[in-house]
Parts: sequence; structure tokens; C-alpha cells
Amino acid sequence: MSPRYATPAWRTRPATTVCATRAVSSESVPDANGSVQLVALISEGIATGEFAEVDARAAGIRIFIAVDGGGSYVNTTAPTDHPAHVHFARDVAEWTLGLAPGTLTKALPRRAG
Repeated sequence: MSPRYATPAWRTRPATTVCATRAVSSESVPDANGSVQLVALISEGIATGEFAEVDARAAGIRIFIAVDGGGSYVNTTAPTDHPAHVHFARDVAEWTLGLAPGTLTKALPRRAG
């Protein structure tokens, strides 16, 4: 196989990493994308009753996938102004957090202009 198509190193890492002298589960290792903070925020919302009783980690994963997936359209020349495109990340966040449709839109300040 050509090096150009070699398996990326991140795909071959084990689920557990050795940190200093002890093993650390991949669930407890903070990552650069902010998922630890998002899961904490979701957990806080669950505790205060703002969000439904959901799996905070699963909700965070779904929200990040929704946000990241939208980036796959960044170079498209096709129109992406359909509400399914425009509101996808919001729709997924509301669904995964057990919020009524439109809740997050109401919580955001209106843009000027």
C-alpha cells in the first residue's frame, strides 16, 4: 500500500493510553475539541432540569458530529440555504437534549441587521 493511503496513527491507537505510570481510560483524557467542557455543560443542564435526563456524553458526541458534519459542505457550489442545512446542528442539539423544537433559537439573541 502506498504511504499516501496508510492508516492514520489516530485510527490505530488503543482505547487506553499510558499516562506517566498508570493507564488512563480514553473517556477521561481531555481532547482539543472541547468535548469535556460540552459534556460538563450538558451535565449541568441535566442537573438543573433545563435538559431531559439524557446521556451527557452521547449528547455531546451527537452535537459535535452535527457541527462537524456541516463542514463537509464548505466547498460546495450547490445552495445550502435549505432549512435542513441551516438548522441541522440546532435541530440535533434540541433533539438530543430533549428540548422542544425552536427552544435554542428562542434562547439566542437576535442578530442586528
